[in-house]
Amino acid sequence: MISSLSSLLLSLGVPQSIAGVISFWIFDSVKILALMSVLFFGLNYLRTYLTPQKISEYLDRHKSVQYPLASVFGTLSPFCSCSTIPLFMGFLRAGVSIGPTLTFLLTSPIVNLVAIPILWTAFGWKITLLYTAVGLTISMIAGYSLEKLGFEKNIERGDVAETEVDNRWKEAYRDTYDQMKRFTPYVLVGTALGALIHGYLPTDLLKRYASTVWAVPVAVLLAVPVYTNIFAVIPVVESLMEKGLPVSVAVTFMMAAAGLSLPEFIMLKDVMDNKMLAALIGVVTAVIILTGYLIAAVPSL
Repeated sequence: MISSLSSLLLSLGVPQSIAGVISFWIFDSVKILALMSVLFFGLNYLRTYLTPQKISEYLDRHKSVQYPLASVFGTLSPFCSCSTIPLFMGFLRAGVSIGPTLTFLLTSPIVNLVAIPILWTAFGWKITLLYTAVGLTISMIAGYSLEKLGFEKNIERGDVAETEVDNRWKEAYRDTYDQMKRFTPYVLVGTALGALIHGYLPTDLLKRYASTVWAVPVAVLLAVPVYTNIFAVIPVVESLMEKGLPVSVAVTFMMAAAGLSLPEFIMLKDVMDNKMLAALIGVVTAVIILTGYLIAAVPSL
């Protein structure tokens, strides 16, 4: 498809380098947005059956596997802080302990069932499996650590407010429409950056600076102010990896961009005090950096 688009643009007199960039941008945008729309709708419909109160009751019945279950529920969540945080607060009001609740909150932006197929098409099954396993593990370690450190007292809880869904199809369609409206600009910008990197970034330049010992923490620092979602990051990282970006730096950057969102932490001040918030940011950052170095130590990656 990319070659056909490039040929069409070349026949219209577009320079070859620009034709390649435009073709890459169009193809990646269409691919990602098509996958997102289908998967969003399916998961939004499924979520109409999974209210915070029902999930709380289910976790309460399976205390021995609360953390893995919370991370799985996180993969089914609405994929951004503006809608994940209300669910997080709903779990708190429903009485879910702080560890599994934080696991859910951290899993949602880093790993979700919409991002996984897109990661697969971009990077293949090995990196997708690695990213998913590491993302779920980071979320569980952070949630478990903060609960064991006694931060339960730093959380404010409220009363349960359960709501019923009248029309599941309509609810799923409305949520999908809102999500696509919100995410599409990010995807278009992300694929545009990816196309420019694919077309113009010198390979030697990236290899020289991305292979140093400081590459992993620098990737985290660069990712934090980005404030974007995993869907916008994927095409950028895909192009960077084609130019030689190490897997360790790529995974670290994607996780930090999705999981260390400044607006999300600001919104969390409604239910957490500053000490809890600082601990949450510190634990997540440390585990992401450690993970980057562990991945870098595996020669086959």
